[in-house]
Amino acid sequence: MANNDRLNNAIDNVIDALNVLKDAWNEAQDSYTPQVIISDEPPVTIPNEVPKQFTAPVTFSEPEPAPIPLPVPPIPPVPETPPAPPVQTYAPVENPQMQTMFCDNCGTKLRPGAKFCSNCGTPA
Repeated sequence: MANNDRLNNAIDNVIDALNVLKDAWNEAQDSYTPQVIISDEPPVTIPNEVPKQFTAPVTFSEPEPAPIPLPVPPIPPVPETPPAPPVQTYAPVENPQMQTMFCDNCGTKLRPGAKFCSNCGTPA
């Protein structure tokens, strides 16, 4: 809407300036009287009065609108990072049934908790 108002104001200023120029032109035309010299002499140019210089008062006094500052959103506080829980390490539990066992007779690896060798049948 503000742009339309500015455009209308500019057009009104131009129209006012043109009307002032038209009035100045008409005034200059009204005051002009041609000079006719009747003579046997060759024609001589007689300078006419030079019309007043005219400058139309065209002004655009409406200031440019100031930039609208954008609101800066507040930065939320960064929550403190809780300390990491301590890493617990466990020592291997000595379980005789979980240890790797081999057959005394043939050397085959026995399954955990096996009572006999699956290859030769020797008791473990």
